[in-house]
This record gives sequence, structure tokens and C-alpha cells, in this order.
Amino acid sequence: LCGKLMKDIVINANVLKRDGTLDGSGTKTFLPWLQISYFWGTFDGQGYKISGVYMPGTNGMVSNILARADGNPTIIRNLTIVDSYADGSGLVSYADNPLTIDNCHFKGYNDMSGSNSLVGLGGLVGRAQTNLVIKNSSYEGKMYSDGLAYIGGLVGCSYENLTLVQNFSKGTAYLESDTSYYSSSSDYWVYVPRAGSLVGNLLGNALVVNNYSVFDMNGLGKGLLGGLVGDYAGVRYMVSREAVEVRPLQSYILNNYNMGLFSDEYELGGYSNKWTVENNFYFAQEGVESDG
Repeated sequence: LCGKLMKDIVINANVLKRDGTLDGSGTKTFLPWLQISYFWGTFDGQGYKISGVYMPGTNGMVSNILARADGNPTIIRNLTIVDSYADGSGLVSYADNPLTIDNCHFKGYNDMSGSNSLVGLGGLVGRAQTNLVIKNSSYEGKMYSDGLAYIGGLVGCSYENLTLVQNFSKGTAYLESDTSYYSSSSDYWVYVPRAGSLVGNLLGNALVVNNYSVFDMNGLGKGLLGGLVGDYAGVRYMVSREAVEVRPLQSYILNNYNMGLFSDEYELGGYSNKWTVENNFYFAQEGVESDG
């Protein structure tokens, strides 16, 4: 499938208030977005924008990415979404097959209230099961979660190979979660959320280069926060009643910086010895006594 955007489109006017949250007074008259269940191929926004995407009860403009017959990744490029609201992620909820996002931007409010299942909440992509490449793209807005979620300014959770090059995120995430669940396959308790200004949780290999973030994280609860990546966690399996952890082979986090503020109610996420981390910075804002 191939598609192009030929001009700017306004679906609804003033979906968000000046403070960046949903204008509840218009929800009865807003035209809701009909989610695209599956997409494969190429979509080119040609630099145009879609304004006023209203997605109540909808996690992402596209639900999932299908495999292309030629084996190449699906491509979404040159697209801007503004003044928009989603009950979940921005562009794509799940990427179960290879996806490349190039020069795409989402500006809006993403609300993951009351989620009782473990999901990824990302400004662009919620959860990636396979190869995901995002470059020259951004998220600007606000996020809210009070349940089970991996939260990232760009990507909620990545399970395999992730590449982030020359992107940025800007905004605020409010995390109100004191939620944990018991993993019977791993035989241990897991606390969520995992939240990072770029990626919430990495379960696979990653190349994260030349990105920046001005993303504040606030709230109360348990979980792990990271300036760039919330957590870099392996997968634990039960083998002969013993937990065996399988970690990714290698990830590279290079030449990135963050200027966001962090709630001190959360623990800072650690990183694995499988990371190569070089030339990354946290620039403290005025009033912050120490960098980290």
C-alpha cells in the first residue's frame, strides 16, 4: 500500500486547551479518528500536517504494522500531527513488523488512564516487537499514566532492534502508579512504570545517537526513571525452577543529552554492562542542585 498527503487537513479545531490537555467541553462534538487496523507499505505526508486528531479509546492512529511481501520495512515519513489527543500512543500502537519513521512529528496529549494490562505508551510508537528505526522526528506534548505502562517520549517499549537518530522529545510525563504485578514465568515482582525521555523500556539491542530531550517526569509511585532510557532489562525465564536472565547482546547510547526535571519519588533506572554509553549529558536546569 502507498499513500500521500496532498494538503493540510483539519479534522477538529481546538482539541487541546492552552495548557496542552484535552478540552473536555468539545468531546461530544469532536469527530473521532477511525483507527487504521493494519498498515504496510509507504505513507508520505510530503511535509503537510493533520490537525485535530481525536482518538478516544484508541491507542495510536495505526494499530499495527504488517509485513511487506518484499521484505522491506514499512515507511511513514514527512508527516506532522498537531493539536491532537489519544488514549495511548501517537502514531503507531504496535509495530510487530519492521517499521521506519522519518521526519514525523506528533504534538498532543497522550492519556493512558486506567490501563490494567502491560502496554507501551510512546509519543510516536507504543511497542515495537522487531526492527524499528526513527530518525529526524519528534514528540512534543504531555503524557499521563496511572497504571501498567512503559512510557517513553518517543517509544514506550522495544523488544528487538531499535535505532533512534537525530530526534527530540519535549514536554511532561505525569506518572501516578504504585502498581506491580507478579511474573509467574520469571518468578519475581515487577514494578512499573519504566519511563524515559526517549524510551521507556529496552528489552533488545539499540543504537541511540544524537538525540536530545527536554522532558519533565513528575508524579508519585514506584518504578524506574531514566534521563534517556527508563530501564534496560533482560527477559527472565524459569529453567528447572531457577530464573535465567537473557540480556541483549549490545547497545550503543552515544552523543545524547537531556534537560528535563525528575520527581524524586522514583528510583533512577540503572544500565547494563552490555551498554556502550559515551558523550551523554544531563544539563541541570536552574534550581536543580545536582546533575545525574
